[in-house]
Amino acid sequence: MKESKLVVRYLDGRVAKGRTLDFSSTKESFHILPDNDPQNPVEIRQGQVKAVFFVKDFIGNSGI
Repeated sequence: MKESKLVVRYLDGRVAKGRTLDFSSTKESFHILPDNDPQNPVEIRQGQVKAVFFVKDFIGNSGI
């Protein structure tokens, strides 16, 4: 599977940014390698997620 950059927004307001190789909307969970700690994968449970955004990079303009 192709590596994808993504931003995950949780239902509780948290945000995670990283890369994934195993995202599937039909699975119960997937993993990301956080941008700030790529050596420690984090399991993301679909039930805790509000939105998943696939991005080109992590630089954005939050003022828009």
